Amino acid sequence: PTMLVPDAAVVTDQSTKLLFTVTEDGTVVPKPVELGAVTDGGLRIVRTGITTDDDVIINGLLRARPGQKVTPQPGEVKPQGQQTAAQQ
Repeated sequence: PTMLVPDAAVVTDQSTKLLFTVTEDGTVVPKPVELGAVTDGGLRIVRTGITTDDDVIINGLLRARPGQKVTPQPGEVKPQGQQTAAQQ
């Protein structure tokens, strides 16, 4: 399946694009990724580097540090411009 993440979740370290993931024990691990285009909904296509089993950090990136322990919170990725029923 095609993996999509918010473009804001992508971190650039020199010329390497990274996504911060969280392991089962709550450790932050940066993973290098190969990216595709940004979709009309503002989501970035991830070609390689993560799988559907990876928990990707999409919020709080400024506080996340490699090797740090975190408590992941479930989140939902939606294309930009899409509203939930409660917001309409």
